[in-house]
Amino acid sequence: MENLSKIFVIGAVLLSFLPISSFAQTPCGEWNIERTEWYACPDTSTRTWDTEFIIHTALMATTTVMDIESTQSGISQGGRELNPLFGSNPSSARLYGTLIPIGIGVGWLSYELKKRNVKWWRVPMVTWSVAHGFAATLNLLEFEFWTR
Repeated sequence: MENLSKIFVIGAVLLSFLPISSFAQTPCGEWNIERTEWYACPDTSTRTWDTEFIIHTALMATTTVMDIESTQSGISQGGRELNPLFGSNPSSARLYGTLIPIGIGVGWLSYELKKRNVKWWRVPMVTWSVAHGFAATLNLLEFEFWTR
């Protein structure tokens, strides 16, 4: 099980190195004197906070709560947390107090990417949801919650 955790951490680190799309040298809405042309701003007629974004946000929150609660249940059964950020026996307050602000940051990053019409704005949110869903599933399987 520890090898699987190492592989998961390495995969998450590699995903974090995905390049952010480059932006033009001249900001939108300005006149380029050399080329005598106007740089138009991207189309902002689409809503950023739409149904798809709300669903991704809800999925992030749900998988985070699943991960935290399954971790706490596992700790109460004699297990320990493997994430070095939290220590081996973290409280619920420490888990929520750390993961909620980070999750808000991930949501904000996706919001800003979507607002700028970056096509892969879903990647941070989906990565967060998959990581915490995977961790919650491992917790549930490790401590045999299904047989209760």
